[in-house]
Amino acid sequence: MLQALKSRLDLRKFLVETFFIFFVIFLFSYIFNPKDPLFFDSPFNIYFFLMSIMALFYGFSGGITIMLLYFIMEFLYYGKINFYDLSHFFISLFIFGEFHYFWQRRINLLEEKSNYLNERLTLLGTNYYILKLSHDELEKNYILKPYSIRNILYEIRETLKKEFSNAHEKFLMLLKKVFKIENASFYLKENDKLKPVANLGEKIELDYNDPLIEDVLNNKELVFVDVSKHTESKYLAVIPMVSLEDEIKGLLVIKEIPFFNFNKETLLTISLFLTYYINHYFFVLENKKYLHFEPEMVNEIKKLIKLYEKFNIESHIIKIAAREKDHHKIESSLRNSDILFKHKDFLIIILPFSSAISVENFINRIKKVCKFEYRTIKIQPPLDRILKEIDNE
Repeated sequence: MLQALKSRLDLRKFLVETFFIFFVIFLFSYIFNPKDPLFFDSPFNIYFFLMSIMALFYGFSGGITIMLLYFIMEFLYYGKINFYDLSHFFISLFIFGEFHYFWQRRINLLEEKSNYLNERLTLLGTNYYILKLSHDELEKNYILKPYSIRNILYEIRETLKKEFSNAHEKFLMLLKKVFKIENASFYLKENDKLKPVANLGEKIELDYNDPLIEDVLNNKELVFVDVSKHTESKYLAVIPMVSLEDEIKGLLVIKEIPFFNFNKETLLTISLFLTYYINHYFFVLENKKYLHFEPEMVNEIKKLIKLYEKFNIESHIIKIAAREKDHHKIESSLRNSDILFKHKDFLIIILPFSSAISVENFINRIKKVCKFEYRTIKIQPPLDRILKEIDNE
C-alpha cells in the first residue's frame, strides 16, 4: 500500500514538474517572442533542449510528455505541425530515453550490490561481536550463569526449530535463567504496532511518552536508567530488537532485574541475544520448510536470486566433497567475498557476483592445495531447485 502511494506521489510530482516547466518556458517565449513563441520558423528551438533534458532526467516518459505538449500547442497555435521538427524530436527522444534507461539500470545495479555488501558487513560485524563476547574473560565475568554464550545461541536455534509456537515464552525463560530477570515484557512489531507477545512476571504496559521508550524508538539503541543523569522512567531498561536491515522489530522492556546484573555489559549481551533471536525468528517464520539448512545460507541464496532476477547478475555455488583433513586448506584459500557453509559432509561455497569463468579459476586454485570432488550450481530461480541440489548426496 505504501509503495502504491509512493508511486502515485512520484507520478503526480512528475506531471506537475513537467507541465509547470513547459508552460513557464512557453510564457517567457511568448513575452520575448510573441510572433513565434514555439520557434516554428526558427533554426534554434529551445523546446528541443527541454525535451532532451527531461528525457535524460525522467527517461522516455519525460521526453514524450514534453514532445506531445509541444506539438499539441504548435497545432493549436499555428494550425499546422512542423514534421521536420517532429522527426528530429522523435529520433532524439529514442536516443536520450535509451541512454537514461541504461544509465539508471547501471545505478540500480550498483545500489543493489552496495546494499548486499552492506548487509554482509553488518552480519560479519554481529558475528565478530559474538566471537568477542565468547572470550574467556567474559566467561569469567558470567561464571555464576549456567550457560555459555555458545550454549545460549544453540538453545535459541533449537527452540525456534522445535517449539516455534511458544518460542517467545521459551526465550524469555532462557533470559531469566541466565540473567535472573524477574519482570519483563516482550513486544513484537505487527502491522507497524508494538504488541505484547510474552511476559516474565506481570505484564508491563508500554508508555510511548516515557523518556526511555522515546529514546529507543528514535535512536534504535538500548537505554537504561542512569542515576547520574537523573533519568526518570517507569522502567529500568528498554532494549530494541533490530533486524539486519536496521529496522526495529520489537522491544524488551525490563522492570526488575538483580542489582549485580544491572550494568551496561549485561544489557549489551542481552541486546546481542535479542538481535540474534529476532533475525532467526523471522527467518524461520518465512522459511519453515528449509529448517534443516543453515538459515544464513538460505538467506544469502535468496538475496542473490533476487539480484539475478532483477539485474541478471551471475553468482554460483560450489558443492565440495573433500576429506576432513583438507577442509582447512580449502577454507584458507577462500577470498574475502566468498561465503562458506557446511551441510552434511559437504562444503558449500557461495561465490557472489561470479561468472562461470571466475568459478573455473576458483576451482583451479583450490585444486593446487588438495584433491576433491565438486559440483557447480548456478544461482537462479527457483530456490527449491538449488536447495535440492545442495541436499542431494
